[in-house]
Amino acid sequence: MKAHGIFLFIMGVMAMLGACWLLAPASAVEVAGIPLHFPSYERSLAEAAEEKVDVDEVLQKLDESFEISDTVRGMLQSYKDFILGNPNRIWLPDDDYTYFDETFSRFDEAAAKGKICRIVYYGDSQIELDRITGVLRDSLQGRFGGGGPGMFPPYARIHTPIVNSSLSGNMSHYAMVGDSIAGKAPHNRYGMLAQFSAVHGSGGISFRTRKSFSRVTVLAGNCDEGFTVTFQSDTLSFEKVCERDSAGLQELRWNLPKAVRKGSLNFAGNGEIYGIALDGRKGVAVDNIALRGCSGTIFTRIDASQMKKSMSLEDVGVIVMQFGGNAMPGMKTMKLIENYAANVGRQIDYFHRVAPQARILFVGPADMGKMVDGRMVTWPLLPELVETLKATVLGKGAAFWDMFHVMGGENSMARWVSHSPQYAGPDYIHFTTRGAEFMGNALARSFLTYYDFYDFRKDLTQEQIDMVLE
Repeated sequence: MKAHGIFLFIMGVMAMLGACWLLAPASAVEVAGIPLHFPSYERSLAEAAEEKVDVDEVLQKLDESFEISDTVRGMLQSYKDFILGNPNRIWLPDDDYTYFDETFSRFDEAAAKGKICRIVYYGDSQIELDRITGVLRDSLQGRFGGGGPGMFPPYARIHTPIVNSSLSGNMSHYAMVGDSIAGKAPHNRYGMLAQFSAVHGSGGISFRTRKSFSRVTVLAGNCDEGFTVTFQSDTLSFEKVCERDSAGLQELRWNLPKAVRKGSLNFAGNGEIYGIALDGRKGVAVDNIALRGCSGTIFTRIDASQMKKSMSLEDVGVIVMQFGGNAMPGMKTMKLIENYAANVGRQIDYFHRVAPQARILFVGPADMGKMVDGRMVTWPLLPELVETLKATVLGKGAAFWDMFHVMGGENSMARWVSHSPQYAGPDYIHFTTRGAEFMGNALARSFLTYYDFYDFRKDLTQEQIDMVLE
């Protein structure tokens, strides 16, 4: 073929491709049940018009959003702007800036008087490996004191970087959200961790922690007479014997003469262990309770009387619930979203009953990516799920942190995945360790901004505050 013929052939092919590009539908075409995607003019226009999320810009603005003026009136205005208009704030019911005041007072009291105020952080797999929770713990303990990894179950599905444990002896494990090892219990007294372990004759757990601890607490119940728990660490050895009970809850506690990073608990007899807490002698404790695959609607199935006693004994000041991601794949209609949000509302009502002394903070789901017509975009109806959850949570008198918008909103997850270094994983759902650190830091800074405002208001009259805030 001559040169001009080759040229005409190439031009003809390009013309055909151009025509296909102009005429091809934006949505997929099914052939034999298989969706086929074609480049199209319509799709190119849509992609060009789509607002791209610049992750670095989002994080820079996030950092700047926590800046507070250094003059009294300027500080009041800064706090007002944060409470009422900052998209990265914790949303408070009725915009009540005093919502966490009682909790903050307990934090101060714990730090000053040698007490522990506990934050119980429930979540799905997004908080596994102590992600997000660990950053919050470090931030709060850096401000108010505290130590150790908090409360954890004897049987750990996944070992976290902050505590590694191993079991021995004859023990059975039961979980509300479990796997092939943990079964379902003959009763619903699962306790604060939504799981427990039963000791049959003898058993034990050894553990090492990243953060040193100086207080050990064991929550036990359903014990036979003479059920004994012994704590050991190096030269330290302490023993306690449970009272006989049929289904109650007992707290066994040791204040250690020195801080340690490892130890073991040995159990002799028959009884149930609902949780082990390794904390400091004073300050704040933060528990990481990761419930993989959970949508956050299981709590109303846990015995309320035992849960209430647990929350009281452990002086729980804040309950965090981070859920919604696992529910998203089933949310095909607004009616299903409304039903799910209503169920979440019932869980909040439950926690109000069993822990009336605690404030509740719901952390909404992050953005999630899904391939739609050949493009990675936000799951359909995820923004609607976030807004519905926010309205429900606030209406139930709880606080809400909007992680979806903090990370950049719609279609942001794809950018977090493609960022270098990666801030989210290839499943377009979970953060990487570094991405989770950003989220944990943002949550901690928002929470501490409210504390700073609480602390700042101590030296002001109500009239001074009202002049700016009302």
